[in-house]
Amino acid sequence: MKDTEYYTYSLGKEVSSCYLHLAEGAPEQHPSNYDAGISEVG
Repeated sequence: MKDTEYYTYSLGKEVSSCYLHLAEGAPEQHPSNYDAGISEVG
């Protein structure tokens, strides 16, 4: 999660940034199982 926060913060500091698309997670699509997907999606 900290990597995502840092990446978002870094992009926000850029003058040329005007749009950031954060796709929603789909834990049911995880190759292992739903619980593993929930763990990664948050």
